[in-house]
Amino acid sequence: MKYFKLFEQFITEIDDFHHSDAPDAEGRFRDLGIKDLAKWLIKTRDGDMQRITGSLNQQIAFNKKSDPKYADKMEKVRAEVKKQLGVDEAKVTYEYGCVMVYFDFPQMKDIHNLIDPVDLDPNQKGLEDESHVTLLYGIHSNEVTDEQVKEATRGMAGPIKLHNASLFQNDFDVLKFEAENPTLHGCNFNLRQLPHTSTYPDYKPHATIAYLKKGEGHKYTEVLMDKAYTVTPTHLLAQMDLRLNLTCNYT
Repeated sequence: MKYFKLFEQFITEIDDFHHSDAPDAEGRFRDLGIKDLAKWLIKTRDGDMQRITGSLNQQIAFNKKSDPKYADKMEKVRAEVKKQLGVDEAKVTYEYGCVMVYFDFPQMKDIHNLIDPVDLDPNQKGLEDESHVTLLYGIHSNEVTDEQVKEATRGMAGPIKLHNASLFQNDFDVLKFEAENPTLHGCNFNLRQLPHTSTYPDYKPHATIAYLKKGEGHKYTEVLMDKAYTVTPTHLLAQMDLRLNLTCNYT
């Protein structure tokens, strides 16, 4: 996985945002029919499916609410492009990306000192050494453009409250704090409008503390029951397989 920088600051870069470096559409997205628009996109994007779907996904995301008929047309154009290029949808695979908010959390060291090393799951990461909250995992990084991720996450603002230590339980226990900040849900919603794959319909923002052996987590939720912290995000980081570009300083 490769990291890319997003944008220097959420507000100050708004003026620098541009939709595409491809030839000016000059109304073609709206005026051309589905087949003709697909043909034009293939010609002007050199048959590059990633560039084409990036342009179309951007149109879909920005118009999905305000003009659903137009967004639906873009979906059909994307299907027509694949047809004209001979793309076998059954053989299409996606590289999954992740967008995360990072913050300084010096108290994590003290919390880690409370955990007995013998309780850590040897098959997992152990102690979480990078304090962050995931906005969304599963973005189709070979379809989504940098600009779309920037636009979807511009609303992230304010401190994050970490509290209510709890567990995700599977074959091991994930000890974590719930993360509370209203803009986390807004950014997650925006990112979910982009092509992605997720098996978790409900977004539960959290900051992982450690990966423990199954059954060992409850004693630590009791120890941390009354603990609460307020942290300030320092930067947003997108981890994508196919691109290397961006990190934005949050402050």
